[in-house]
Amino acid sequence: MLNQKENFTPSSSMAARLVGRVLLVCTLLAFMVAAFALYLDYQSRTEQLRENALLIQQTDLDSITHSVWQEDIEQVNVIAKGVYSDPEISFIKVFDENRVLAEFGTPPPDPKFSYRWPLVHDEFGQTYSLGYLQVDVSLEGIYNDLSRQFIMLLLFLGGVTLILGGVVFAIVYVDVVRPLSWISKRVSQFDADNMPVPIVVPERPMGEELVTLYSHYNNTIGKMRQYYAELKDTTLQAELANQKKSEFLAI
Repeated sequence: MLNQKENFTPSSSMAARLVGRVLLVCTLLAFMVAAFALYLDYQSRTEQLRENALLIQQTDLDSITHSVWQEDIEQVNVIAKGVYSDPEISFIKVFDENRVLAEFGTPPPDPKFSYRWPLVHDEFGQTYSLGYLQVDVSLEGIYNDLSRQFIMLLLFLGGVTLILGGVVFAIVYVDVVRPLSWISKRVSQFDADNMPVPIVVPERPMGEELVTLYSHYNNTIGKMRQYYAELKDTTLQAELANQKKSEFLAI
């Protein structure tokens, strides 16, 4: 029935729901931006490691090969130690099938980049295989740095998201929620004839949609009041006519 109270499920504020959606979208975007930025950083740093390894191959491999051919083990160790002095190098070893000629550092666990180049010497048209140069580069430091950067970037973007959510909440509350609350209070006011009272145009400007809302409401109330006045006048005329009829019949 129309006069029966209906049970509505309590819902949260429009501003709160909008801010929640904005925060959710901004959080997802922040996560995606942070992940993409770290991915680019990872690609850049790993590419730099590959270039450094290629530089070792281009600059030190021939020197080590020549020293091994000359059986100058001391010079091999000097060159290998110089390569190992690079902080990005975790492990270097010069070896052949029977012995280790030089070794510095400890083989790192995965994840890592591991390079092994053959030591080949050409002499009088003959090619001699002298052994191998192995260089390992650990990626653990890069992963740890990227993890810290990811956390810091998420914290920063999270703070920006919270500020954005607060700004959106304030804007929605001022421009939507408060005017709607003002309109809802006005539509619940009735006059002595138990008729709705038209909404007085507010001094503070509102959005076009809200202006359209209370304008249509006022138009509807105007028509209702006009209809009510006509109905009341018709009823009054009918009562007067009945009264005159009764007076005539009583003569």
